Amino acid sequence: MNKKEFLDKLNQKLAALSQEERESAMKYYEDYFEDAGEEKEQEVISQLGSPEEIAKGILKENGKEEIEQEETNQEPINQERKINYVGLIIFILICIFFFPVIFPIFMTILGIAFGFMIAGIAILIAAVAVLITGIGVMFIAPFTGLATIGISCILGALGILWTVGVVYLSKKCIPGLVRGFVSLCKSLLKKVVD
Repeated sequence: MNKKEFLDKLNQKLAALSQEERESAMKYYEDYFEDAGEEKEQEVISQLGSPEEIAKGILKENGKEEIEQEETNQEPINQERKINYVGLIIFILICIFFFPVIFPIFMTILGIAFGFMIAGIAILIAAVAVLITGIGVMFIAPFTGLATIGISCILGALGILWTVGVVYLSKKCIPGLVRGFVSLCKSLLKKVVD
């Protein structure tokens, strides 16, 4: 083994380190060889030991020893997945028969939420209409006008609370329903593709 092979092998074994740490270690050993001179290359190699031993020491100093051991002890992972065709057929049948049930239920929930939001907006519009009426009545019957304006304020507050409440509940419930449906599909597919 010569200097170049030694340094190449050491560089390869230090791949777990960051670029900066690896360059620093490599610079140290390159300088070590340079200081010794070309004629003492073999003596330096035998004095230092194997690149594997040096790399283990450097990795241990940098807290990377466990990572390297885990990587070397792992068996190669088979990336191919086997498809369970019976499970796939069952999944397709479930989709065919339950989609006409699940989709309308989901759309009904969305429709109800949308209807409640429209109701809140309608209450706000009614509050504005009652306010305008109250201002007009105030010139004819002041006490009735003030009572009508008061009712419009109450309607406006209820409309705002209703709309904000429906939007808040929709933001919390609808994404949860979607996530639940997606996780159900994922769990079924996991059983099919294993």
